[in-house]
Amino acid sequence: MLEELKTLYQEVIDSDLFAKWKKGHPETYLSSAFLQEGWQLDFYDPKSDRVASFFHGKMVEDALLKAPGSQVGVLDLNFVKIELDSALTTIQQALGQRGETEQERIVLLQVGEEKVIWHITIISRNFNIISYRIDAVNGEIISESFNTPLSFRDSGKDSKEPE
Repeated sequence: MLEELKTLYQEVIDSDLFAKWKKGHPETYLSSAFLQEGWQLDFYDPKSDRVASFFHGKMVEDALLKAPGSQVGVLDLNFVKIELDSALTTIQQALGQRGETEQERIVLLQVGEEKVIWHITIISRNFNIISYRIDAVNGEIISESFNTPLSFRDSGKDSKEPE
């Protein structure tokens, strides 16, 4: 899967669409790769603080959602040593220990905390949301978070009973 991502990256940067966009954004760099229904490559322009997303031969430019003052890391695919399939095997084992089964998956490859990270979010058959951050160099789980659908509900403190 990593070779597929590297091939796509090369196709994007060799495309006329990217070349045209890059002329107006010379400082841009690859900042993340997103996978749900195919790979999307995101290129960050620090000068404009915007990101251009390339997906299936099209480009969308938008503001980047990030904490004020935070830095957007450069994603160098050559630093990725752990294939997505290996990271998913690690996650499947962790899900099994929780008694959970994957229903849906969202994958993001990015730089965070000066590490290349596979950030993988799983929606389980029980509709629980489990997020994993896996080091893309050594394969270790950096963090895991677990949320139930009820954790997103309003606590009811500010709601009123119907009269």
